[in-house]
Amino acid sequence: MTDVIQLDQECVVTLPLNTFDDRWVDISVKERSPGYFIVDDSGRAWDELFVQGVSLTDVLASRLAAIAKRFGIHFEKRRFTVGCKLEFLQTSIWTVGQCSSLAMSELIGHKPAVEEDPKRTVGGIITDWGHSRGFQVKPDYVVRGINTPHTFDFIARDDRHGIAVNVLAPTSGGFGRAERYGYQWYDLEKQPESRWKKMAILTRPDSWSQDARNLVNKFADKVIDFTSPKNAREPIIDSLEELRVA
Repeated sequence: MTDVIQLDQECVVTLPLNTFDDRWVDISVKERSPGYFIVDDSGRAWDELFVQGVSLTDVLASRLAAIAKRFGIHFEKRRFTVGCKLEFLQTSIWTVGQCSSLAMSELIGHKPAVEEDPKRTVGGIITDWGHSRGFQVKPDYVVRGINTPHTFDFIARDDRHGIAVNVLAPTSGGFGRAERYGYQWYDLEKQPESRWKKMAILTRPDSWSQDARNLVNKFADKVIDFTSPKNAREPIIDSLEELRVA
């Protein structure tokens, strides 16, 4: 039940750990030097908490650091990480995965306000547009890739078109999140869903590095900066219209 895929100099391991937001845990492995590896979650837990509307405060960072310390690893630059030699690689992958999964327990009892949750705002806009255009909109739509399942935040479909929307939050300049977005489409390359039009919505746009933006642009047909709920409607609807006509 463990999937592994090689992406350039990085190996992505998908563990059979189901999180509170109903996804599997992805772990990044990079060889820093011969026989020495860096294992981390690419900031996925921190990103997903933000997308779910959890306030990313210093108090939360301290709690996640305490989880990491309990398991003998580190929480730094908004990601769970550890360096290890080859003989400890499997243990390190599992440990980082456990920490990344445990971090999502912050969602227990959490009820995000609409104005704090970009995903809810985006979902409302896409649903309204879908009703006016005869598109069926489904949230948290899961598609099985070659190696692992992938979740789209929203899918808008009619008889002829499919538009896949992801709300992406940055971590450490956003490059780790951009890599995971690229991996998603790489893994779906031979699936029917690969023909869907692709929209990426970037939250906290000032935090995205140019390299991360370039990587997202490589895979997405439309990239939109989410600055605030009141400014989101027009660019999202305009982009949906362009993708519908394309």
